[in-house]
Amino acid sequence: ESVVVTGIEGTSPLESLDQVDKKTWVVFELSSWRLEALREHRISPGVAVVTSLLRDHLNTYDSFEDYIKAKRAIIDFQEAGDLAVLNGDDKRVREWKKYVKGEVIWYGFDSSTDAASTPSNSPSFEGGDTPAFGLDAEHQRRNIRPGIILVERAGVNTEDIKQAVKKLKGLPHRLELVGEIDGVTYINDSAATMPDATIAALKSFGDKDIVLILGGSDKELEFEELGRAINEAKMKGLIWLPGTATKKMREVIWKVRKDARDISYDVLDMEEAVREAKKQAAPGDVVLLSSGATSFGLFKHEFDRGDKFREAVEEIAD
Repeated sequence: ESVVVTGIEGTSPLESLDQVDKKTWVVFELSSWRLEALREHRISPGVAVVTSLLRDHLNTYDSFEDYIKAKRAIIDFQEAGDLAVLNGDDKRVREWKKYVKGEVIWYGFDSSTDAASTPSNSPSFEGGDTPAFGLDAEHQRRNIRPGIILVERAGVNTEDIKQAVKKLKGLPHRLELVGEIDGVTYINDSAATMPDATIAALKSFGDKDIVLILGGSDKELEFEELGRAINEAKMKGLIWLPGTATKKMREVIWKVRKDARDISYDVLDMEEAVREAKKQAAPGDVVLLSSGATSFGLFKHEFDRGDKFREAVEEIAD
């Protein structure tokens, strides 16, 4: 048996067709737009995994509720023998319980939900926790649990799962460690194209001082929660990339964080952003690209933005 991963970072499913046969396991990341096509044909995958429902693409959908409905196509046309693996920590996902027609497995950390009583959440890992990998952020540990659940059901033994998880490395553009220069850690989280993703990133660094590179194009999202998270974080610098979302974000953040104006710096491109971040950071600090907005206008897409960040960090290391 083989495994094909597709739909991630812009990869085309059509390119993978010649690698797939009846014995192939296909891991397919389905965007809301791909799910709209499935809804049109009344198709849902036999195994569906849902990690979260967060505000995104509201410049495309009439409302957050419409966006959620588009996402729900991943389970709406499942049948009795199908499986849904759902994040029980997300209150919006929990509401999908009434739509599930087949088997459901909940996962997560919230002790008050169905997820806590699911044995497959932690196949005999010490303390019930997933082994550490990468930066070991809570959302990373949560997101790996569906994979553990599914390979366990496929018959992989617990020890092999534990060893495989320990060897996992983070994905590019998702809290990716780019390097350490003069004691400063540089993190590429360019895939954080919405405020909730940046909030999760900020929570990953505990009491470390952060220089945050943020801003970009607007998707008609709300930034109040991001403002509160930035206010609570140990923020040393806010470096603003140009874009239609930047003004909205800045207005919100300046209202809630008293020193936000004093630590804000406007830049024109990624090279200037990284050079300015280097000036603001001291040994032990984190320079974090986690913009909370999409990248169009200045970059081709979020992956291009992350690549440009990586290149700029390499330049200051020379």
